[in-house]
Amino acid sequence: MKRILSLFLVIAAVMTMSACAKGKALDNEIEKKIEEDGEFNILILGDDLMESSKAYEYFIKLCEINEKDVRVDHRTEEDARLYTFADLCKTDKDFAQKVAKAEVLIFEEGTAETATTVESLKGILEYANDPVTVNVNFYGYQKRFYKSIFKEDFKDMQYADADRYVKKIIASDEDVIGYEHLYHEDRIHPNRLCGYLTAIVIYCEVFNATPKSMSFEGFEYDDTLIACAPEEWKGREDELWVKLNEMLIDLM
Repeated sequence: MKRILSLFLVIAAVMTMSACAKGKALDNEIEKKIEEDGEFNILILGDDLMESSKAYEYFIKLCEINEKDVRVDHRTEEDARLYTFADLCKTDKDFAQKVAKAEVLIFEEGTAETATTVESLKGILEYANDPVTVNVNFYGYQKRFYKSIFKEDFKDMQYADADRYVKKIIASDEDVIGYEHLYHEDRIHPNRLCGYLTAIVIYCEVFNATPKSMSFEGFEYDDTLIACAPEEWKGREDELWVKLNEMLIDLM
């Protein structure tokens, strides 16, 4: 038993060291890119799910708080699909230039299992310069739908699998938050609390980070998040954010 425990501890230590090494390597890559042309560009694309959740806003704040020297642009369109952005590359010169500059392309599509998705992404990448691609799926949109259509053509695709972690938080015996606290009244569009949790997952995926290594300073005073807190947490929202962060640390 002692040998098994020792082996487990060694594996855990190696995995932690590996994650730290990847994070440092990416930081070095960002610094190198900034020295070359003055900036490291991240572009986020999404539909009304991304817009209602403002996940891109929280991602930007996380980058600022954690002192990531990056430039983050975003483009969202109501009911957009990836073909919307593929067409924009052809018709909107400014947008095409943003795609061309992106070192990291983060995208979300509510119905990624559609037949047009792969070809649309290929169309977007024709205007790009070999960026890291990160596919975001919100809670309620399972990664298996996304991965099944991308695995053949985009073997290096990264996945910000917010559905996986948020689902476990909701299912936890601690009963901290429920589905109803993560979506607007229409039960379709994610709210800002869902966007905040999603942004953490995106940040961890992009920067090879873990919630334990991140700073969340200032989020406890964010009125937009406080408004999403369950009634039983009213007046002690700061405790809720600490609890959610602790749960994410355990899960990720």
